[in-house]
Amino acid sequence: MLQLEVLQNQGLIRIFTHEALPVGTLWQEVTQIEISNAVAAILLVTPDYLRSRALMEDQLPDLLARAEDEGTAILPLLVRPSLFRNLPQLNRFKPFNPTRKTLIEMERPGEKERFLVSVAEAVQEEVRRRRERLSAENADLVRRAYEAYANGDVSTMFQFVDPDVEWTYLDPTLRNTTPQVCQGRRELENRLRFWAENGLRAELDEIAPNGELVMVAVRIPGIDAYSDRRGDDLAYSVFTLRGAQIIAVHHCRDRREALHLTGIQS
Repeated sequence: MLQLEVLQNQGLIRIFTHEALPVGTLWQEVTQIEISNAVAAILLVTPDYLRSRALMEDQLPDLLARAEDEGTAILPLLVRPSLFRNLPQLNRFKPFNPTRKTLIEMERPGEKERFLVSVAEAVQEEVRRRRERLSAENADLVRRAYEAYANGDVSTMFQFVDPDVEWTYLDPTLRNTTPQVCQGRRELENRLRFWAENGLRAELDEIAPNGELVMVAVRIPGIDAYSDRRGDDLAYSVFTLRGAQIIAVHHCRDRREALHLTGIQS
C-alpha cells in the first residue's frame, strides 16, 4: 500500500512482503526471521490466504505465539469476503474494516483510498505506542544492569547481556583512541573486571531510549588517575537491545554522536 510506503520512507516502519524477495531466496527461512522480529503483522485476509497451508499451519502459529509472548500486534485487513469470522484463532483480533464490508466491496468514489489512509494512520499509532513501551522497558533493563554493576554484582549484570554481544570500545583511559570492535560476553567481562581492579566504576548520569536503542551517559570516578580526563567527564554509549538482551554496545566520542546513533534529535 502506498500509504504504508510513506511511513517506511520516514523510517517509522520497515515493510516485509514475499514479493520483495529475489528469485532463489530461501523464503521460508527469511520469513521466520522476519516474524521473529516483527512488532506488527497486517494479515491481508482473502479465501486464498485462509486456504494456504504455508500461511495457516506454519506462519500463523508463529505470529500468534509472538502475539502471546512478545505483544506482536495482529492486524487483519479483510480484502475479500471469506470465512474469517468463522475462525476463532483469527476472529479474536479486531480487523481494520469497521463494518462487514471488505476492501473489494468499497466502490464509492474515494471510499477505498480513505479507508487505506485510516489503515496507515492506525499502523502509525500502533508503532508509536509500541515504541514508547519498548523504550521504557529497554531503559529500565539498562538501568538495572548498571545498578547491578555499581553494586559489584557482575554476574547479575551479565544476565542482561547476550553471549554474542558486539562491543565497539573506546579506552576510557585515553582521550583520543581508535575504536576497537570486540565480540562476545567474555571479552566485555574481562574489560569490566580490569576496570574494577583499577578502581574504575561507571555511574549512570543520563539515559535516553528510542525503541531498541538506548543512549547512556556515565561518569567514571578515578579515571583522572590514568589519563588527562577528569573524573566528572561524561562518557557516552549506545546500547542495542532485542528480546530483553543487550546485543550491542557502541561507545561514542560525545553526546552529539550518541544522540545521532540513537536517532534522537538534539
